[in-house]
Amino acid sequence: MAERKSIRIADLLIDEMNPRITTPNAGQREALRSIAQEQGSKLAALAQDIVDNGLSPIDLTLVMPKDGDRNRYIVLEGNRRLSALRALESPDLLDGALPPAVLKKVRTLSKAYLKDPLDEIDCVVVPDRETSQHWIELRHTGQNDGAGTVPWGSHESSRYRARLGKIEPHRELLDRLENDGHISADDLATLKTTNFKRLVESPVVRDKLGIDIRNKRVLLRTDWASAAKALAWVVHNLNNSGISVGEIYTAKQREKYARKIPANVAVKNLRPAAEAVPLADAGGAPGKPAERARGKRPVAKRKALIPRDATLTITDTRIQAIEGELRSIDLEAFPNAVSVLFRVFLELSVDHYMTREKIPKPQDPKLRGKLNLVTQSLVTKGKLTPAQAKPIRAAAQANTFVAASLSTMNEYVHNAAMSPSPTDLRASWDTFQAFVTALWAK
Repeated sequence: MAERKSIRIADLLIDEMNPRITTPNAGQREALRSIAQEQGSKLAALAQDIVDNGLSPIDLTLVMPKDGDRNRYIVLEGNRRLSALRALESPDLLDGALPPAVLKKVRTLSKAYLKDPLDEIDCVVVPDRETSQHWIELRHTGQNDGAGTVPWGSHESSRYRARLGKIEPHRELLDRLENDGHISADDLATLKTTNFKRLVESPVVRDKLGIDIRNKRVLLRTDWASAAKALAWVVHNLNNSGISVGEIYTAKQREKYARKIPANVAVKNLRPAAEAVPLADAGGAPGKPAERARGKRPVAKRKALIPRDATLTITDTRIQAIEGELRSIDLEAFPNAVSVLFRVFLELSVDHYMTREKIPKPQDPKLRGKLNLVTQSLVTKGKLTPAQAKPIRAAAQANTFVAASLSTMNEYVHNAAMSPSPTDLRASWDTFQAFVTALWAK
């Protein structure tokens, strides 16, 4: 039966039977070097991500005891991660196994990693190799009709980036075309997105479509209706003509394609580039404000500090009552009361966590000292990623007066001239929400 356990990295062993290793059972050093040779720059990329973000909390390492010894474990799933950690600990072990440039990068990463190395990681322990066989095969042998890992396609990946505010220009155009009804979901599913992307990134084609792209933003040099007509023609043409990437690969080929766009479709009378407007601000016709998408309303500012979708599992009675007040008090009407209550809520939550986890009081008894200790504890336990921890550590810095900082919160309490802004308070909560959620996670 599987159990979850934190295990010291020093007690983990690379699986010498791992399929990535060319010669099995040749020892730990050769196993590490074999994986490094097979992975090359990919191992350095993984090491970089570990240094920047820590280990992924959604990919637990699967292990089994070595020869029944509960103090040593063979890694059955996660050998790349362990190899990357070994490389960061001792990059010289890979001298000759990695290309010189890759090894140089790993050595540089090692210096950063060793300033704050991981001591242990969360693992799932199974009794033997046979118990893990089904899950490892399912993970590494394809989709298995949906039972295995089903990766995102280009559309899903682009939508994900868009919903994080990282939308690519061609995706922004396609989403707007679909939302406004110029193309259908079937059109989008059939489209070879890379071909569309290649065309709209070509200046000569963009001139025919009435668009521009600057700093990864789509700008319109005509009204949206005219641009949408031309862009939709391109989507339908790509789908119906079966054009391959080889036919629009070079700049000359794309110029030839631009000349084939019908005269009644191509945009005329382009605005000067300096007068181009962002696609997001453009309506359906010249001079008209942006139209609201059908069925959608503008997002209203939340009235309370804590949003409805913030799920907290607070167990302390008093702190739970303060949470309820922060969910109900009108932030616009009572920003002073909310600012003081938020400061109290944060410190009581931190104190409760330190008591529960038996964390000794820091030399700096102020909230910033406790906040730094607790943040490190949450990162170590995998409840908070290094990326989520960064704004918390920044907020704890002395003499920091951005909205989401302890200095600002203290000024709200002690400085009569410092008035809290509802907008700043919302931003402060948004910064601390992941931290507070992790504090109270079981």
